[in-house]
Amino acid sequence: MAAVRGTKASVRRAVRCTLAALPRPEIEAQSHAVTERVLAHPHFQRAHAVSVYLSAPMAEVDTWALCRAALCHGKHLYVPRFSTLAAGADARESHTFAEMHMLRVYDTQELESGLTVNKWGIAEPALQLPDGTLREDAMDVGLDLIVLPGVAFDRHGARLGQGRGYYDRYLAQCAIRAQAQGRAPPHTIALALREQMLETVPRDEYDRPVDVIVTADADYSF
Repeated sequence: MAAVRGTKASVRRAVRCTLAALPRPEIEAQSHAVTERVLAHPHFQRAHAVSVYLSAPMAEVDTWALCRAALCHGKHLYVPRFSTLAAGADARESHTFAEMHMLRVYDTQELESGLTVNKWGIAEPALQLPDGTLREDAMDVGLDLIVLPGVAFDRHGARLGQGRGYYDRYLAQCAIRAQAQGRAPPHTIALALREQMLETVPRDEYDRPVDVIVTADADYSF
């Protein structure tokens, strides 16, 4: 396990170094191509409730156009909120919000101007709506599709994340909830720049593979 962790850390450093050298126009061009592929993918077209990560100011596939398109297509859009609120603060009755939750964004106006930036530079929604009601949580209603990020991927469906385990834990929770409710777990689509695709990605028993990886050039299904 320690050896795998060390290998993961080395791969993350190498990929981040490569990505840091990418010019912004190249990232934008690849992001546009990836977005078009996702919009045409059957998993996206059939989905009603969709979770999409909000891209950070770093070298990764930009998802803002995809989020706008999801809302314009009438889909219910959920985006991540990362929180460390103590239980009993503004947290839900049964959650401490020390993890990642997917909360609904209702329209493009809210997407463009109603979010705040967290300590990692990632935009996220407030826990409550302006009228004080709690924002809809995807875990309560179920998702059809999760669009997720990563540092590196391979053509076997392996994903190397940032190392915090947010998505691996969330996907495990989704699977448990879906089984209890007698429905299929959400499909997963990972978005990758060309430079994030490797021959092989180190993984352990906690790492969950994705269903599809979309790059500017191809869709890889597993």
